[in-house]
Amino acid sequence: MYKSIANLSLLITIITLFGCSTNYKSHSPAIQLTASPPNLKNMAVTEKPSNISSVAKKYIKKSKFLQEKSVKALAKTPIKQAFLKSSPQPIPILMYHSIGINRRNNLLVAPAKFASQIKHLHKAGYQSICFNILENHWKLGKPLPPKPILLTFDDGYKDNYTIAYPILKKYKFKATIFVITNFVDDANHLSQKQIKEMISSGLIDIGAHTKTHPDLTTVPSKKVYQEIFGSKQILTKYTGKPVIAFAYPIGRYNYEAVKATGAARYKFAVTTKPGYANPKQGWLTLNRVRINGDLSLAAFTRMFP
Repeated sequence: MYKSIANLSLLITIITLFGCSTNYKSHSPAIQLTASPPNLKNMAVTEKPSNISSVAKKYIKKSKFLQEKSVKALAKTPIKQAFLKSSPQPIPILMYHSIGINRRNNLLVAPAKFASQIKHLHKAGYQSICFNILENHWKLGKPLPPKPILLTFDDGYKDNYTIAYPILKKYKFKATIFVITNFVDDANHLSQKQIKEMISSGLIDIGAHTKTHPDLTTVPSKKVYQEIFGSKQILTKYTGKPVIAFAYPIGRYNYEAVKATGAARYKFAVTTKPGYANPKQGWLTLNRVRINGDLSLAAFTRMFP
């Protein structure tokens, strides 16, 4: 009888411990994360589903918990208001491709329309920044200029130099062009000479867009690393400057692609998910605002009053 009672007591103790284990984290001390991990949790929302390991899932859950605990703990301290005033600011990262005329291709924005958009942004008081300025704000808390906006161009088309660049120079607007390195110097894309000229102006930064523009979710792991590392090495050689930003081809990525981007030491990577960019998304999975060819100027001005 005593043995049965002892066994029953042991069973109750085990159940109690496991029942409490789900609440254990709420008693953990607040820890301030020193870096913004990739937001792996939301990868499958708009992209092709991928197999994320159980270790990665635990990392995601724990990272989110630590971030929430840190903010809650901070909110109870005397520096709450100071923190809120200096907290990282979300900003719009505009996504363009080619500046030209082709009614069958919605990725092209007509030159006159692009000129009107930049003119409006300038008149409305928007100030363009590049990714290094965004890093200083999100990482170091340095203030951004009023109404900051970040312009990006995917693929590195030649018209980014012949059409977009003169318009940007007119209004002293900065931009980042994501270049596909194997396409450099071909008929429809930027040349090395054009890239160097734009960089020397101080208005244009160059980011990587892989070597051959594959869907990174469908190629072997080795190919993913070759595309992401290789494009950075080539562009660094072309420009003589650090390449800190990357754009996923056709906006598609998975755990392996994000891991490779981090391993290649890019500081930022952008997707095609719609919305303003903020550090909570993960610095390697940032949203952008797509600017299509059929977007009217009236609609554009409502988006950016």
